[in-house]
Amino acid sequence: MDARTEVVVRVENFEEGYYYQWDSEKFQNRLFMMRDQLNNYFEDGQIPQLDKEHDPFWDPNEPMLVGTSFLSLKNLSYMVENKMNCKVLSSEGAKGIRGSVNLGYWPCASNGVDEPEDDVFCDEPHELVGKAIHFKVDINDAEDLPADLCKNSYVTYSLKYEPDNLYQTEKCDGLNQKPSFNYGKVHSVDCVSDYIIDYFQSSSIGFQIWAEPQLEQRGGKINRSAAQSQKKVITPRNEKAKLSPAVKNTDNNNTNNSSTTEKDVIVTEKAGGSSCCTMF
Repeated sequence: MDARTEVVVRVENFEEGYYYQWDSEKFQNRLFMMRDQLNNYFEDGQIPQLDKEHDPFWDPNEPMLVGTSFLSLKNLSYMVENKMNCKVLSSEGAKGIRGSVNLGYWPCASNGVDEPEDDVFCDEPHELVGKAIHFKVDINDAEDLPADLCKNSYVTYSLKYEPDNLYQTEKCDGLNQKPSFNYGKVHSVDCVSDYIIDYFQSSSIGFQIWAEPQLEQRGGKINRSAAQSQKKVITPRNEKAKLSPAVKNTDNNNTNNSSTTEKDVIVTEKAGGSSCCTMF
């Protein structure tokens, strides 16, 4: 495995219809909690009654990174526009591509509508040093986003010379593999420096596409507040490790499961590989 590979655990919550990913540290913490609850079950034969906040399998639905698109800034050092349909790059998806996004920038006046002043047009980038420039970033729409990661999508980006500012489009509500953002933002540099020119010449803007995961729900909701009980099972200490979480109550011919939610846990490699295996 490549030293740069980050292994994450994908937890699919079919009860509520979304999934989430855990890094190795969070997975180890949750695994400890799962084992603790399982040990409690074997000790007293009672299925643990947990609210969501204390359920080791549960996490809230939060936006996840779909991927990143890059747009070179070199054109801007010559005050020339740059508009492209950029691939959304990710460690996942077919050949590392998870759709595309239409975006670009173009030089403009401070109002974001008119053409820039004539004195900013130049043959050499460093002729801009000491001058004020304005340019507008457009993020129009995206297409072919993953079907299970396209809910309430939005785009963020930042500029290196403004490290404290993060720019974001409005969210495109609902499930949509072809969301429209219709975003435009005028950026201004009051006094161009050599640092700014070097940044334009050698760097890109990284546009990050975010969305909430979505899965098809299976089964009904779990009533977490309802009391559940099971006949106490006495197990020799040396046999506990051999038991599976499912215990059959032969007196009532009913089967109770120690797991109260329908969730699958899958280990995947975030980069550098594509193998996976089911763990729970």
